[in-house]
Parts: sequence; structure tokens; C-alpha cells
Amino acid sequence: MSTDMLDIFRWKDGDNAWEIRTLSADETLFSPGHDSYFYIVESGSVGIYAVWAGTFRRRVWAVSTAGFLGEGVFFWKLEKHLLAQADADWAVVRAISEDTIRTLKRERPEQFSEALKHILCVTNARLDTAARELGLVGDILQAFSETEIEARERLTKGLLYTHRALDCHAIILVEAHPIIPDLWSYMLDTRFPQTRIAEKAGTEIESLKSAKAPNPSMFRNISHDMHTYKKPLTSIRGTGGYLLLFRKTAFDAMEERVIEHLSPLLSSVFFAARSAR
Repeated sequence: MSTDMLDIFRWKDGDNAWEIRTLSADETLFSPGHDSYFYIVESGSVGIYAVWAGTFRRRVWAVSTAGFLGEGVFFWKLEKHLLAQADADWAVVRAISEDTIRTLKRERPEQFSEALKHILCVTNARLDTAARELGLVGDILQAFSETEIEARERLTKGLLYTHRALDCHAIILVEAHPIIPDLWSYMLDTRFPQTRIAEKAGTEIESLKSAKAPNPSMFRNISHDMHTYKKPLTSIRGTGGYLLLFRKTAFDAMEERVIEHLSPLLSSVFFAARSAR
């Protein structure tokens, strides 16, 4: 995709109709407000965030190598409503201005039409993904929302539904003792939903705290070839536990966003269940 799109903006005289922007980790590509550029990611990844109240933000998308963002410029919409920042150590982005796009439309209408068709096709695919994502979030939220049952049962029932919805091999809950420092215990394993476990965790907790995706074989006989997704359960007092999701296949970007969308609810139900004991 990137090669095709860049070919459209490669002029006959050999000049390229773009600026090259190299971003370091977490460097901002654009913020909410006026921005008249269309962007193609040449390498690396750019995270897209919704921002509100000036300081709060939530990741909603990511655009990796050969992807594009800021396509509203093709429809002469020059206001960006999201924040874009480099994900990895760096990212290289081609920035194409509104003026260049207008020149393309005027002087090379067939190629402008080709670019527009491609943008619409990719955008429709993104909308389909977003619809599936919202449906999955809604279904899992419903599983956690039965207020007539006590919090610990809500947590268990919701995690069992999440296990099935995301096709997990297991979801394991590791909990910090509310009073004794550095004392961690396994409290739930969705492979054994009827078993109330309270098994002390060992040195693997240090790896859990530091590694983005800790070795799965360190946790309750999980096979080493499983993929791991770690979700801290936090409050204003700090981290009270971790959810570890294990699966034979890697979690894709949409599934990771679903987990992140659910993060405040997961933490809320977890701390409610802990305080109810």
C-alpha cells in the first residue's frame, strides 16, 4: 500500500511531493486542532489517542508501516480530533500537504481518484473492525454488569465470559495482599472456575512487574509457547493485582484495544471484590 500511495505523489521531474519526518519515541506527529497534512507511515508505528479535558487520553488505534492517517485532508477537512505519537523507538512518516493533494486533483485526476478509492476501501475496513470491537466490548460489559450478584462472583463470571469471547487458554488473576508488602497470591484461574485458589506466588512476580509479556511457563503450568497479555489492575493507591491472559495465538490490535477499553471496569470490579472479603 505504501509503495502505491507514494508512487501517486512521485512527480515526473523526480521531485517527491512529501516531507520526511523522523519521530523519536512518544514524539507527537499531530495534536487535536488544525493540521493540513496527510501522512503515510514508512517505518515504525504511530499510536492514535483520544484526548479529553486536556490531559486524559485513551489509545484507540495504531498505524504501522505502510498505513496512513489524516485522510480527512482528501475531503478538505483540516481539523484533527485525535493525538498521534510515535510508538516505538522511532518512526519515519511521509507528510503530504493539502496543497499537494489539491495539485494532484487538478493536474492528475485519475491518480487522485485512485488514491481516494484506496483510502475509502481501507477506511471501510477500519469501520468494520471498529463495529466488531464495539460489539465485543458491549458483550463483555454486559457479563460484568449483573449488579444483583456480589462483586467476587461478578468478577469471576465476567472473566469467564472474557475467556470465551477472546478464545483464551486461561485467564489468571494475581493479587497483592492489601496489607502485607510484597505478598502476592494467585486467586483465580479460569481453567478451574469452581476452585477458589489462594496459592502464594513466588519470584515470578518480579518478572511480572517488569516484563511487558512475561514468560508464560512461570505461571501455574502454562505452556511456554502461549502468548501472554498482561493487564495491571490499578487504583489511586497503586497496583493491586494483575490479569494474565494466555492464548495459543497472539492477541491482535483490536483485541488489545478491547482489553484496554475494559481496563477501568476490570479494576473497579476487582477492588470491589477485594474490599467485600
